[in-house]
Amino acid sequence: MLKNKKEIFRLIILLTGCVFLILPHFTGENEFIYTISPWIYLTCFIFYERTMERKTEWGIFIFLLLTSIEIRYQDFLGGYDALLHISSIFLLIVLTLGVSVPFLMDRIYLKCGRGLFSITLFPFLRVLVERFIFGQQFNLSTTQFGNKWLIQSEAYFGDYFISFIVAFIPSILIYVLLNRKDKKAYIRGGLFLLPCLLVFMLGMVRYHTSPVYDNEIKMAYASGPQKPYYENPSSEDADYEENADYLKRTVREAAEGGARLIAYAEEAFVVEGDERERLIKEAKAVAAENNIYILLSLDYYDDRKLGENLAVFIDNNGDYISDYVKTNLIPVVEDDDYAAGDGIIPADHVKIDGRDMVISYTICYDATFSDYLLTMDSETDLFINPSWDWKEIVDLNYRMQGISAIQCGVVLFKPTVDGWSVVTDPYGKVSFKESTLGTDYEEVHFVPVVTGRISTVYQKIYKYVNPVWTILVIIAILDFIRVMVLKILTMRAERNRLKEDYEEEKQDEE
Repeated sequence: MLKNKKEIFRLIILLTGCVFLILPHFTGENEFIYTISPWIYLTCFIFYERTMERKTEWGIFIFLLLTSIEIRYQDFLGGYDALLHISSIFLLIVLTLGVSVPFLMDRIYLKCGRGLFSITLFPFLRVLVERFIFGQQFNLSTTQFGNKWLIQSEAYFGDYFISFIVAFIPSILIYVLLNRKDKKAYIRGGLFLLPCLLVFMLGMVRYHTSPVYDNEIKMAYASGPQKPYYENPSSEDADYEENADYLKRTVREAAEGGARLIAYAEEAFVVEGDERERLIKEAKAVAAENNIYILLSLDYYDDRKLGENLAVFIDNNGDYISDYVKTNLIPVVEDDDYAAGDGIIPADHVKIDGRDMVISYTICYDATFSDYLLTMDSETDLFINPSWDWKEIVDLNYRMQGISAIQCGVVLFKPTVDGWSVVTDPYGKVSFKESTLGTDYEEVHFVPVVTGRISTVYQKIYKYVNPVWTILVIIAILDFIRVMVLKILTMRAERNRLKEDYEEEKQDEE
């Protein structure tokens, strides 16, 4: 009876973890739920894994995990065509297996004997699967974007540090709980928790002593004329006249509303052949006419098989300043249809409202890679990232981009369609946030944008920090292999000893 109660309790813990894994999907923009969710479900999952007594319990764990992830990330890539739907299913399976790997290896490690990484192996393994399996999309750091103290650590330690901490603290707590009769466990747990608390305190000081940016510039953004895709994905692209009329109208409305710059969401205008040059010429004329800067986003096709996801920056005198082609293409969705850019991020020196400033820009997925963003000019005052989200991705994109902006110490202006448009300062404070999902795509949105940047520690040392993470993960894996090999050798030696004892007893009997 006691054993049944114990199993029921453990199953309740496992179900609680699954509930908190999917809860953010149903609570929208509730930052508290979003932030606390991984701390709870990882604690529950680690407890279940470390108290397993039968191999069959892995089946229950993986089944519930797969079900929970399917609910949370259903049709993550969107269900518009069969290929993307199949890709989503494949992605969910890979994600589930990837999530399971740290738990499985942690279990094997503790079963084989306590090595040097008995507490830290799980978080290192979580970093491993995020780095080589998940990619940026499923980093635990994105869940902590509302945790304003912790995300400040990105300015010091960069990629994967938050993921490590979020997995590390539950691992410590479960270690202490399962070894509560051992006084040394409390000492070890306290020693490991101390640096984590210092990180929180460092983040608290950085966040609350950050300056207030009051040098706002009024800007605007618009979606483009062909954007009701998510409601009617079979709709045809706007023709040239529709594109030109939309461009003129929205620029004029932005200028009349007092905006000094208008940025268009990713792929706002779909053009072919010589339409690109014609539309850019129209944009130069309307920019000069209305004394406004334009960041134009084009989806361009010519006779080649591959298109270009292009952004063009035009100043208020109608001069062509720079252009940029999207460099980091989304796997499956874009890499077969588009040519990647050269990876050089523009840094344009402009004067807006009498103030000299440097504007840099990329396109959507580019901004999820902090290593890539750190190649932009260190003097950048404003970073603009035209994006195109979709219904199923919910709020993940702005969280990824916001984390990267903190690491780089830049102001982020993310104009998007079918998702969240946001503006953040270099410390991750959100000054503007608005959903464009299912809204009127004809509307011009106005937004106050601060300018200014800071120099981050991570920006200066990221070339050294990131390899350190790789080295630490490799050391942890090597220790895992060492413990396994020692266990196998010990078992083999024990088997040989028993065999020799048996043979000696048999000889004695003879």
